[in-house]
Amino acid sequence: MIWRMLWRQRKAAELWILISALFLAVTTVTAIGLFAERIQATILSEAGTLIASDRLVASDGPLPDWLMEATEPFERAEIISFQATVFAQGRIQLTAMKAVSDSYPLKGTLEVSDRPFGNAEVVLSGPAPGKIWLASRVMAALEVTPGDMVQVGRTELEVEKALLKEPDSAGAAFGVNPRAMMNIADVPSTQAVQPGSRVDYDLLLAGNTAELDKLEPLVEEAEGLRWRDPADSSAEVGDALGRATSFLLLAGSLAVMLAGSALAVASNRFGSRQASTVALLKTLGMSPKAVVNLYVLQFVLLATLVTAIGVGVGIALHGVLIELLRGYFPQDIEFAGMRAIWLGIATGALSLLGFALPPIWSLRNVAPMQVLREQGLGRSSRRWHLVWGVGVMLLLIWLYSSDWLIAAIVLLGVAIIALGALVLGYGLMAIARRLASGASQTIRLGVATLYRHRHINAAQLMVFSVAIMLLFVMTLVRTDLLNTWQEQLPEDAPNQFVYNLFEEDLPVFEQWQQNNGIEPQPMYPITRGRVVAVGSEDIAARLGSDAFEGEYRREINFTWAPEPGTDNEIVAGEWWQPDDDRLLVSIEQEWAEGIGLSVGEQITVRIGGLEETAIVSSLRTVEWDSLNPNFYFIYNKPLLDGAGATWLTSFYLPNGNQTALAELVGQIPTLSLIEVDAIIQQVQDIVSRVTRAVEFVLALVLIAGLIVLTASVVATIDLRLREGALLRALGAPQKLVKGMLLTEFVALGALAGLLAAMGAEATVAVLQTQVFQLSLSWHPWLWLVGPILGGLIIGFVGSWSTRNVVKVPPLWVLRNQ
Repeated sequence: MIWRMLWRQRKAAELWILISALFLAVTTVTAIGLFAERIQATILSEAGTLIASDRLVASDGPLPDWLMEATEPFERAEIISFQATVFAQGRIQLTAMKAVSDSYPLKGTLEVSDRPFGNAEVVLSGPAPGKIWLASRVMAALEVTPGDMVQVGRTELEVEKALLKEPDSAGAAFGVNPRAMMNIADVPSTQAVQPGSRVDYDLLLAGNTAELDKLEPLVEEAEGLRWRDPADSSAEVGDALGRATSFLLLAGSLAVMLAGSALAVASNRFGSRQASTVALLKTLGMSPKAVVNLYVLQFVLLATLVTAIGVGVGIALHGVLIELLRGYFPQDIEFAGMRAIWLGIATGALSLLGFALPPIWSLRNVAPMQVLREQGLGRSSRRWHLVWGVGVMLLLIWLYSSDWLIAAIVLLGVAIIALGALVLGYGLMAIARRLASGASQTIRLGVATLYRHRHINAAQLMVFSVAIMLLFVMTLVRTDLLNTWQEQLPEDAPNQFVYNLFEEDLPVFEQWQQNNGIEPQPMYPITRGRVVAVGSEDIAARLGSDAFEGEYRREINFTWAPEPGTDNEIVAGEWWQPDDDRLLVSIEQEWAEGIGLSVGEQITVRIGGLEETAIVSSLRTVEWDSLNPNFYFIYNKPLLDGAGATWLTSFYLPNGNQTALAELVGQIPTLSLIEVDAIIQQVQDIVSRVTRAVEFVLALVLIAGLIVLTASVVATIDLRLREGALLRALGAPQKLVKGMLLTEFVALGALAGLLAAMGAEATVAVLQTQVFQLSLSWHPWLWLVGPILGGLIIGFVGSWSTRNVVKVPPLWVLRNQ
């Protein structure tokens, strides 16, 4: 009987709409899930070049044996970092030495040259034993070339290459001394690493990231070990990856909601159309339980078949997208796991449970008398279906994003839309009816039809509004993200930092900038010291032993300036007046909160054995990812009268002008030059790929949204056919019927666009501040564009979907409805 009923209904439009909606839900979620998961994994893998590996374990001492045993199944490389003095031809240079194993790097490449500041040559591994690579400015300062011998500690090494770029240079970019690289096997012979020496040990790991991350709890619990992933290596990359991940999760969540909306419309229509059939079955003696079981079995069979096909098509579609877009991403795109496929299957099962079964369950309450009078499902049933469907939709979004915050925010926007559709929708349709009283016959007829079917149109208005709102949300969030990333790393961002400039070096440096056409940037005097007390309380007692061993123990840079940096914002207290004779200090907010420091308290620092006490006048937020010089402490006047202070600044050096750096090092041998252009390029490459992923996923969601709109219109096609047939049977011309339908859909679209603008503004406002950590911004233009765009989109989709209304003979329609 089940198969006979399905066969008899094979031509029923509502059944095919239901099948199409379920197919859309499963296919969309599977395709976007697989695509987003693979692109996200690829971006994270590429970001691994910033630490030359997938994961990294940092240690203050030699790596423990248990860690080496636990990581044996993975690819590994070791790094030992320490300060080393390099001697050559009577000259001396302190360097940040990096001793690497033969397998370094696990991710990314090294760039070297046969001469200082020369053309780059890409290599896949570090120097061999007995060789050393020196940064270009070290070679310039020591006046050595490849083939010369230099002394490091108690051993001699041959200069082989000029070191231009390391994949993991971001983590050490702001070290004071220039870089040098040697083989880890040569470290013992240098005798440079002795008990008490300040040495860092790193273990680089590559492999299955899920398996690697299982080691994180063990590492974090061990004393002296720290776990790092690619996002930790750079604030810019961390923010970009975090926001991109949230966006991809949001995109998938919205795809789930769009598919669910289409399925909800189709399911309710199917249930209403089956009421007369159920009444007939009950008249023939079938019990309510038997009726429900009959339809449930039909739906389970259909859902199993459609879900299997949908998952298969989703897999194929994602493969097509990957191939079409392969040129925009690295050649080796990471493979996805089974999560997206299982999610597609779960979408089919939960969609059946949440949207298809409730109308079927309500069929048991259909009275046999409805065989004579078609009534469909009651409004109370539909309200219950709505509540149940929202709950299932929330569960689906959570399954996709694993983030209740995203699910709650999206549903907040939908709640606003639902309220607007139920409350404002009726009122706006009534107002539109009054305004159309003096319009042409076509417009009056279209608006009258809109108002006459206001109950159906209110539900359809909600679907249209939700779909358009989700498209607005995706577009606005994407725009805000891209603007943030572009502002974060502008093309002329400072790519060189100069450190260790003394007072007598400033005229020489300024002349060098002028000769090379370099735009001067602010100069900052700095001195290094430690915080020792807050008020009369020792810093160690205030923090406790664990905290004291961390961030607050090390030396930090202090500076003094008349104004805060352009990317600093005062959040507590006030900036000082120029004539204030007291010693005042402005402190970075998070640093101050870490020790419970507030405005008005006194803080004491020690610089070279001497102490200075200042009053905290303000707290500031700092954009550390701006690549501008920034400081935890800014004073209003020089500390210790400026004794022992050096100067720091940054500037932008165009590509191809690297030889000017050799000239600068020759003129001021004592300065430290930090080249961050390679880091900026790495960050920009990753952000660029993140941007492409965001745009492609947005395109997929936009397509899904258009499909939902079409499905919603098609769900009421039989009503349009019947009304069109009646009008044509009464002599209405085709032009009038077409105009009536166009007017109805344009008006419905304009109302949906207005409601969508309301929901989108509320949703985006919460997403900006709570998920993406962006500044709040409003979009007043959306309130004008929303109704216009909604009218155009719904008008086009509705007219196209109902194009056959005027082509089908009226007699055929009236006989078959």
